[in-house]
Amino acid sequence: MRNFELDEKDPLKVWIIESGAESPKAGFHLNILNKLSTQASTKPYEPVISSFVMKIIGSLLIAFFIGVLLFVPSSESSLSFWNQLPEIPVPRVNLSIPSLVIPKIELGPIFNFSLAVFSLLAFSLAILASRKWRYQ
Repeated sequence: MRNFELDEKDPLKVWIIESGAESPKAGFHLNILNKLSTQASTKPYEPVISSFVMKIIGSLLIAFFIGVLLFVPSSESSLSFWNQLPEIPVPRVNLSIPSLVIPKIELGPIFNFSLAVFSLLAFSLAILASRKWRYQ
């Protein structure tokens, strides 16, 4: 910063002295409020997240909680509700398809379910983002 001395001919000092900042003139506040009220433009409230996205988020949360109730066992020794349902016999179809060996990853039911939910959320985010880009 530059250091300089203020003398009596400094325009800023003269302006402050002439403006009389000690007390405003009569009706000063009303003049300001009148100018502000005429310039005020009110916009209607527009939420950041649209109602469609809120419905999707709510339905995904409900699906997540229902999935947790169905697929996660209540204790270590008990089975989940899904495993307690009787098995429905499905007839086998004899097709000769080349076998592709996919390794089975044992990470636990909670991790697998959370991975599935994350994939579902990422897929829905990709769909919503593509819709947003299409309308821009």
